[in-house]
This record gives sequence, C-alpha cells and structure tokens, in this order.
Amino acid sequence: MEIQSVYQDDCCAVAFNNISHLEFPNGENGGVIVITKQSYWDFEKDFWGSNLFIYERNRRLFLAQWYDYQNKMQNLNQLSHNKKRGE
Repeated sequence: MEIQSVYQDDCCAVAFNNISHLEFPNGENGGVIVITKQSYWDFEKDFWGSNLFIYERNRRLFLAQWYDYQNKMQNLNQLSHNKKRGE
C-alpha cells in the first residue's frame, strides 16, 4: 500500500504527518487553513501564526489527498493493533 505523505502545489508543500488540524474560514467554499504542529496562536493578530494556506483552486485535490492519507494511516494502525493482539 503506497501512502502519499506530502501534498505539494505551486504555493506550498505540506507533510501530512505535520498537520495538527484544518480550518475552513468560508465553509464549503474558499481555501483551507492548515495548522501545523509548528503553528502557534498569535495573540496580537488573534489568529494562527506559521499556518499554511491552500487556495480554493487546490482545495479539492488537497482534501482528497489528506483524507486518503488519514484513511490509509487508520488502516495501518488497525492492522498493527490486530497483529499485536494476535489476530
């Protein structure tokens, strides 16, 4: 099973294992704010510092790859758990 662990477009590269969470400021439309493990809350700006932004034009591809990565990692974790239990 091949796992794509990095998303890359013309603006940024994101290691999926470095993502803390995603924010969708415009709901179903617009870009995606990627909060990484290095991001921090900037109290002066009342917003995340060191975040990444996926533009709307790349949103669909990014989310497809992100959800695929999460699904495959979840499957690997389940297989590993089952193997430890002797299943």
